[in-house]
Amino acid sequence: MELKELKNEIINKSKPRIPRWLIKTAIVFFILFFVAASASAAVYLTFEKKYEGKIYPGIYLGEIELGRKTPAEATKAINDKINEIYKNGINFYYQNSQTAIFPVIESVESDLAYPLINFDGEKTVSDAYSFGRNGNFLGNLQKKIHLFFSEKKLFIKITTEDEKIKKTLEEKFSQLEIPAYDAGLIYEEITVKKATGTKLAIKFETNKEKVGKMIDYEKGIDILKTRLSSLDSDHIELSASAAYPKIYQKDCFNIDAKAQKILAAAPLTLKYKENEWIINEKRLALWLALKINPEMRDNAPENKIIIGLAENKVKEFLEKEAAPKINQPTIEAKFSVLGGRVAEFQASQDGTELDMDAGL
Repeated sequence: MELKELKNEIINKSKPRIPRWLIKTAIVFFILFFVAASASAAVYLTFEKKYEGKIYPGIYLGEIELGRKTPAEATKAINDKINEIYKNGINFYYQNSQTAIFPVIESVESDLAYPLINFDGEKTVSDAYSFGRNGNFLGNLQKKIHLFFSEKKLFIKITTEDEKIKKTLEEKFSQLEIPAYDAGLIYEEITVKKATGTKLAIKFETNKEKVGKMIDYEKGIDILKTRLSSLDSDHIELSASAAYPKIYQKDCFNIDAKAQKILAAAPLTLKYKENEWIINEKRLALWLALKINPEMRDNAPENKIIIGLAENKVKEFLEKEAAPKINQPTIEAKFSVLGGRVAEFQASQDGTELDMDAGL
């Protein structure tokens, strides 16, 4: 064998041979890939052309399909639903009672109206149209693929006057609530026998607390906001929860002894200038009430409930008995001149008003 032939044979043996079937498969693959890419590009361009100026399909606001609509058409669909809510309101129910909350309330005092609920439909339409358009190419493509397989739910931005809505609901349903009652202080007059004869005395006891039932207005308003964010105008059932008292009879220890200690200070005398008001033992007993001790320690439960004054009863007495004699209006100085001389003169006088909270 010649040297040249031997060299060629060594070179041919060192090169790996690629099977022809693999080459053909690769060629077919690249052709199919090119065809698929071309077809996908054509589909993508057709899709973009079809929804040019429109919201992409699969986008919803509640039950309203915004997809396939122009922004103007979507705005009209949203406004039609909002106008329906403005007209009919949202009905709230509790037991057998019902009332409607309207987005705008007309004032009784004037011709003005004030809103309870505001809707921002423009922002929703803008978000709907921008979906799949306001990012980079890959991000937008991902969002469009998402719409192909599932819906995109949008929510309309709303603002609510929660306190005014709550007040409206309370005006309708508050009479159906059962308030909680704290354990209370009661007294009775008893006859005590002594060596010198019999004497009337006062004995203190407590009555049992009562658990109430209050409507959860905050929860109802939260449901309202959640539903309106999807323009859902379905009625809302209000729920109630237990209202617990703050003072329990089981926590009242040595109440009679605590009350008697205060009652021993009677009679009390209230003075203002020449005026006096005598608070006898019976009146003072009427003013006493159970209070939670603000300085109570965990290791002294017997001191959790103390005896104090019932502010409402004391204020009622002061308003009826003391205030009329203490309160005086401010009088401005006045004088009149007749014939160059002062004919009439009235001196000024500072006003006074009883401070109901002082000392309570």
